[in-house]
Amino acid sequence: MARKRLVCILADVPESVQSPYPLNHAWIYVLFLVVLALTTGLQLWLSLRHMRHVKARAARCRAFSDRIPLSDHQKAADYTIRGTRFTSLKR
Repeated sequence: MARKRLVCILADVPESVQSPYPLNHAWIYVLFLVVLALTTGLQLWLSLRHMRHVKARAARCRAFSDRIPLSDHQKAADYTIRGTRFTSLKR
């Protein structure tokens, strides 16, 4: 019904005003899906990279090794990994 009305409206418009291109905007949806997939993939890759870096939890910075015990450093690393996994699953 709405399509017939649109065709009737466009039929009344002179050809000089009508667009030479059909009313097909599917490329916008495809572009949106491609950008969404790339963004999601990049976020997941960065999260995995971050977790892999934090998993090296036995290594502490020398500047903090005398003030922060190894157990506290490992606890913070575990907390960071759990938080990163949770936010990755939430997406």
